[in-house]
Amino acid sequence: MQILPRYLYQELAGPFVFSLAAFASLYVGTDLLQLAKIGNQLKLSTFQLGQLLFLNLPQILYYVLPMATLMAVLLTLSRLSANSEIVAMEAGGVSRKQIVKPVLWMGLALSILGFVLGELIVPKANSARIQLLAQEKTGPQVLQNVILRDYKDGQLTRLLYAKVYDNIRQVMEDAVVQEFEAGELRRTIKTGQIFWDRGSWYYSKAEAYEYLEDGRVVSASFHSVRQPLPLSVEPRQIAQQQKRPEEMNWWELKAQIAFLRKQGEDVKKLEVLWQQKMVIPLACLVFVLVGAPLGIQSHRTASSKGFGQSVVIIFVYYLILSLGSSLGEGGQLPASISVWLVNFVLGGWGIYLLWKSGR
Repeated sequence: MQILPRYLYQELAGPFVFSLAAFASLYVGTDLLQLAKIGNQLKLSTFQLGQLLFLNLPQILYYVLPMATLMAVLLTLSRLSANSEIVAMEAGGVSRKQIVKPVLWMGLALSILGFVLGELIVPKANSARIQLLAQEKTGPQVLQNVILRDYKDGQLTRLLYAKVYDNIRQVMEDAVVQEFEAGELRRTIKTGQIFWDRGSWYYSKAEAYEYLEDGRVVSASFHSVRQPLPLSVEPRQIAQQQKRPEEMNWWELKAQIAFLRKQGEDVKKLEVLWQQKMVIPLACLVFVLVGAPLGIQSHRTASSKGFGQSVVIIFVYYLILSLGSSLGEGGQLPASISVWLVNFVLGGWGIYLLWKSGR
């Protein structure tokens, strides 16, 4: 590694670790207050509270990684500028482009790290956290958009979607069942109610469609005759098999959105969450694009200016992100535009600042 990049990374390391710890401690403090309330309600032990806090750390790091990146860049480059080290580098023939380039590579690397963290670690930690809480309290009484799958020899044999599942009555309402043979859809059952009775699932008042190999479709209606439905899951297992959005990675949430859209469900909120899984990690690179040219500007104050700029930029970023997410959830703008708006705005501003500083 060349001397300049190595020197910059060494200078960035300390402020980055400090900023990461500082922002994470704010989240941890808030989390501790919530855990204290949960602990009192559920009579959790200190060990269980420690487990919940530990399992929430990946989510906290996922959110604070972009903030720590911005503050580290601004604090470091502002200090180098205040100490006239930037001027000395330029006097030695080093251009501002060469100074900023290693910092941009760091931003890209941290964005990739954030995406990997959000895809591989955060969903598993959230799932373990939810399961730990579920062991200590009664599960949700009503579930929305229930999806169940049955497999045999690794192949999907039955797919069930129910708009509502009542855990007390053990009833699924507005359900669609698709049955497969050798990977091909053979029949579809649409029923208003699937209910649990004496150890088995049944349905009545249904419409069934049989898909024959020659392409013909045979339909039948059941209005009063109770029909058995051989599902492999019992009522108490339904809630355990349902993944919440925070337990899904990017691909799983994408598949969930596609399936629910086919069922005619409103998926705007899920689309916003799906887009955020790319937008938030990329904020590391966006913050570097903005922070690097601001940090290398000539000024006398070191930490105070960098800290103040960090707070303002972070506030503006998450304000725009919140507004854009609200527009996406409300349907005023597609999620692919509303959620990405903040990265386009600040990223574009950062590119302009880089171009201006390099002139």
